[in-house]
Amino acid sequence: MAAFLMNSEDDLSIALLSFLLPQDALRARAASRRGMLFEVGSSDRLWKCFLERDFGLSDAARRPTGEAKEPEPLRQAYGDWHVAARELDLDPAQNVEHRHPWRTVALWYRLKRWARQNAPNIAATLQPPAWGTAYLLVPAEKVAPLVKGFWGIVNGQSTVQDAEGGGHFLPIEGTVSYLGIFGGYSAYDHEVSMHFVPLENASSITSIFWVQYPEIRNNYPHCMVFAIAPAFAKVLFLDLVDGMVYCFQSSGRQEMATLKACAPAGGEPGMPLIRWAEELVHRLESGIYEVSPLRPEMGPRSLGINLFPQRGPLYKEATTRGVHVSGSAVFMLERPRQGWTYSIRFKLVGTEEERGFKTCQLKKRHWIIAEEGNVAPEHVEGDGVIGLFPILNDEGWLANRASDPHLQYEAHGQWPAPFIYQSSARFRSSACGTFGGYVEFIPGTIQKPTGPPFNVRVEPFPFSMPDFLY
Repeated sequence: MAAFLMNSEDDLSIALLSFLLPQDALRARAASRRGMLFEVGSSDRLWKCFLERDFGLSDAARRPTGEAKEPEPLRQAYGDWHVAARELDLDPAQNVEHRHPWRTVALWYRLKRWARQNAPNIAATLQPPAWGTAYLLVPAEKVAPLVKGFWGIVNGQSTVQDAEGGGHFLPIEGTVSYLGIFGGYSAYDHEVSMHFVPLENASSITSIFWVQYPEIRNNYPHCMVFAIAPAFAKVLFLDLVDGMVYCFQSSGRQEMATLKACAPAGGEPGMPLIRWAEELVHRLESGIYEVSPLRPEMGPRSLGINLFPQRGPLYKEATTRGVHVSGSAVFMLERPRQGWTYSIRFKLVGTEEERGFKTCQLKKRHWIIAEEGNVAPEHVEGDGVIGLFPILNDEGWLANRASDPHLQYEAHGQWPAPFIYQSSARFRSSACGTFGGYVEFIPGTIQKPTGPPFNVRVEPFPFSMPDFLY
């Protein structure tokens, strides 16, 4: 047999070696040292076969990190993908069930890598792959391969638990409630952190929804719940056939409930989900989204992936007399009547000598809400921000009876920068506009001023409806 292989044409040798495991092809190459097996074992054509078989990949420039590399031997390219697969507990060379489209492998490799580095508590909740399609609510042959691969690599988060398999779900509460892999935000009593639902739980939760909302089931027969917030404050659905991502939207009346798209449609089946997830990964890797408290008054106990942008076109910042202010907003698709929740952050920069004061206290606000198509902006004035009058200092800000008269924060004393103010606003008719204005600060404190009041600019930041909503 060996002699036959050694004397075969390249095409036949490649065809035969492609049935081997990649490591066996490497052993054959090493054992040969010279001759046809050595040449074929190094051939890009052979390793292209392995890439296409194990990852469905024909573009050798693609890498699991999302970066494009200069052309190199396909054997090295396969090695990169093999390492990524092994980090995801996959062995596509030996197990057919472990073979998923390269895009799902790449996005979970990047997302898990980011989580391990930046949010280890979230990374620890990601569960091993789910094999089989027994829990899918549509025939398995109709499910998009990209959708199968989504659960086939990570089967949800351990934060979503079924009470003794009875379909009654244990509440996601305590600090784990903020560990949703798809991020979150809060405004007043509305709190969102989106947890990835394990496949076996997703079908049960969906069945419960369909009983209450049969009209949605009729209109979206291929959809299944795939992400939830604590207390079902927000629910995301996934179309298993075309991969479209939807948000459950209710105005309080059952007959008005519907699903709203969270991503652009189009592409091969499953692509809306993949593009939605890839964009999330991009925003995490680029620092648009960061890990920070979802409820500022709780501090580190509410650490999670915060969906208020911290850079990019949806984020604005300005500095006035050493007071740095930044702002951004998130559209609450689950609560369209409330519109946007926004986050404005204050901190001191520079030195006391440069600013002319050691501390300063926020006294008044003046918001200018400009609605697209409306010539006259809306002006909103008032004392403090949501009942708070933060005292900024070089260490962050001071919470006491003067700055937090209604005891909104869990503890009084020194808090790290920045002071974070979160609220919500909406437009009367338009879907776009800006939110900005200025706030009045007193050098020193309101009770003991050390200088005249001064206004700090809040650079207008957009209230917009981006293509991808989380």
